[in-house]
Amino acid sequence: MPKKKKSEPKKKVIHRKKKVHHKKETSIHHKVKKKENFYINVDEPAEIRKDILQAAMETAKIIKSYESIKKLRVHKLKHLDNLYKTMRDVSRLLTHLKKTDMPLYKEIEDQLKKEEQELKDEWKDVEKKIEEKDKPNFTQEEPNQIIEKPEMSGIDKDMADIKEKLSKLNI
Repeated sequence: MPKKKKSEPKKKVIHRKKKVHHKKETSIHHKVKKKENFYINVDEPAEIRKDILQAAMETAKIIKSYESIKKLRVHKLKHLDNLYKTMRDVSRLLTHLKKTDMPLYKEIEDQLKKEEQELKDEWKDVEKKIEEKDKPNFTQEEPNQIIEKPEMSGIDKDMADIKEKLSKLNI
């Protein structure tokens, strides 16, 4: 068995804060380092500018199509909400009809099921037509053609300006 060492009494350690002397600035104004201009020689700047403007046109088209998609989503949600409300009303009325014990209930129920199936089929057809109609067309247009509409949105105005700059570069 190992021998135990005698434990020494713990010493108290006192930490003293060091005094830090800060230098006071004698002048009010700080020296500001001026930025140096950095220039690069670009070969064929007109062609590069043309490429940048065409990329800006494509970006503007994408933003415009995205905005139309957002509007369609809002429109769709409104119609779906209206549809759900109508379906709740129909369901409530059907349960009320079932409780009344009408003699022609089964005939009416069969007729309603047929109509419901027809409506579902029609709804699917309408959805397909809407999807085909609202697909964005990403074809490239001639840069020289500028079509201005009487009321142009901000993106349309930007696109018209970019087209104008492109046509000036082709001179």
